[in-house]
Amino acid sequence: QQISEEADVLLQFESALRTQTVFGGTNIKSDTSSFRRDGMPTLLVATPGRLLDHLDNSEAGLANGLKGLKVLVLDEADRLLDMGFRPDLERILAYLPPVTQRQTLLFSATMPEDVRTITKVALRSDYDTVDCVGNDANTHERVPQYALVTPIEDQIAALGCCLVDAMRIPDYKILVFFTTARVTQFF
Repeated sequence: QQISEEADVLLQFESALRTQTVFGGTNIKSDTSSFRRDGMPTLLVATPGRLLDHLDNSEAGLANGLKGLKVLVLDEADRLLDMGFRPDLERILAYLPPVTQRQTLLFSATMPEDVRTITKVALRSDYDTVDCVGNDANTHERVPQYALVTPIEDQIAALGCCLVDAMRIPDYKILVFFTTARVTQFF
């Protein structure tokens, strides 16, 4: 949903471009009626399981609509494969135009063997890999990192103090990761 929401913001002045999101746990008939009523979206954001549900259902018309697919994006490929979606990804790829007729972008935080194997099926043979992490380190050696262990009830106050302290340095960049999206709403 986050990808679709961000795309909607970027496309808000492009009325000819439309996004649609399909994922499990929602009413599949609503998705199908949207495909029939509005036609194929410019950007379809989907989870593997729900996408297969639509591809296997001839009433949705999605399999036919994806014959002209120009760009496929596999986001968080390592997580998809960790979660056991490899057979689903291979079935989805079988519905799509061949790799020579589409651009495929595969994003992954890591490149385990599963991801390397799926690249041979999903990407063109002359694909490029852009490694933003490298083999040796999980983080860049010039990025200082700090850890502060506090009781859970003191975390927000302690983080606030750290941020105030760090913001005293001109042009200081701060990146904070939280365990849940809900916690990020406090800041």
